[in-house]
Amino acid sequence: MYRNAFLFAAALTFLVGVAPARSNWAWMGGSAVLEFTDRDWEILKAEARRVLDEVDSGVRVDWRNEESGNSGAIKALMTFTHEGMTCRRLAFLNLSKKGVRGVSNYNLCRQDDGGWAFLSDSEIRG
Repeated sequence: MYRNAFLFAAALTFLVGVAPARSNWAWMGGSAVLEFTDRDWEILKAEARRVLDEVDSGVRVDWRNEESGNSGAIKALMTFTHEGMTCRRLAFLNLSKKGVRGVSNYNLCRQDDGGWAFLSDSEIRG
């Protein structure tokens, strides 16, 4: 339960661009993103946006911050339509330099303004 809530909050944070996310996550000990620097978040956000906007489904995009040693990967698992919106299901792998790992999947749908918003699995099932 806590893991899923944390992963959702972490994904939301990097996609909507809320400033330094890691400072808000002290209650979530042991997660890879707790080790992330501000620059890690910048890289992760940029790569996630690129995957959403430009990368074909099935292609894995790796990222790494040489300064911090933290890294990850993002893959669009599929593209689909929901209520007239183009949506994508993304898989995230986050790795801290200490070897802590986090894996999560999220649905995001393109909004009229070009941004992306989360879509829960329960909304898809109706």
